[in-house]
Amino acid sequence: MNGAISHPPPRGFTLLEVMIALSIFAIMGVAAYQLLSGELRTQQALEDISGRRDDWQRGMLRLSNDLRQLTDRSIRDDYGEQEYALQGSSDQMSLTRNGWPNPLERQRSNLQRIHYRLSEDDQGNPFLGRLYWHSLDRAPGVEPITQKLLPGVENISIRYFDEETREWHSQWPPANFGFGGGQTYQLPQAVEITLDTLDQGQITRLITRSGHART
Repeated sequence: MNGAISHPPPRGFTLLEVMIALSIFAIMGVAAYQLLSGELRTQQALEDISGRRDDWQRGMLRLSNDLRQLTDRSIRDDYGEQEYALQGSSDQMSLTRNGWPNPLERQRSNLQRIHYRLSEDDQGNPFLGRLYWHSLDRAPGVEPITQKLLPGVENISIRYFDEETREWHSQWPPANFGFGGGQTYQLPQAVEITLDTLDQGQITRLITRSGHART
C-alpha cells in the first residue's frame, strides 16, 4: 500500500430525487402563475370599474349640459310637424340646446336638436341613447346620429317642473297645452331624470334651468 486515500466515485441524482425536484418546481410554478393571474384579473377588474365610472361621469355631464343649455327654439320634424323647444314624455324627450361646439368651423348653427331614449345594442344590452341631427328643421328621410351615452340603463323616468303652477308633469308641454292655443309657451324650470341601471343601481338627477344639478 502506498498510503493513498481512495475516494468514492461521484454519485448523481437518483430518478426519485429528480422527480421530487421537478414536482417542487412545478408546484412553485403553478403557485406563481396563479398569483400573477389573480393580480392581472384584479388589475383588469379595477380598470373596467374605473372605465365604467369615467363613462358614466362623462355621460351624466353631457346630459346635464344639454339641459343647462336648453334654449327656446322649436323645430319642424321630417313630416313638417312642429315640435316644441323641449318636448317629452316620461321615458323620452327632445330638446334644442345652445352652444353646440364647432371646432372644425363648419357652416352650421350653434343650436342642436337632441333626442334621448332607451335603446339596445346588437347583443341586446340596454343603454341610454343620445340622438342628434345636423340641422334643426329636418328634411324627409334624414336619420339621426346615435350615441351610446350611458350603458346598462334598463329604465328611465322623466318629470318636468312647471314654475308657474308649481307642479310636476309626466310630459312636456302639459297635456292641456297646444300650439296656437293662446297660451304662452315656457320651458320647464327643472327636469328630474331617474335611471334604473344594471351596475349603478338607481340614479336620480335634478337639473334646473339656473344651471344647478343635484343627485
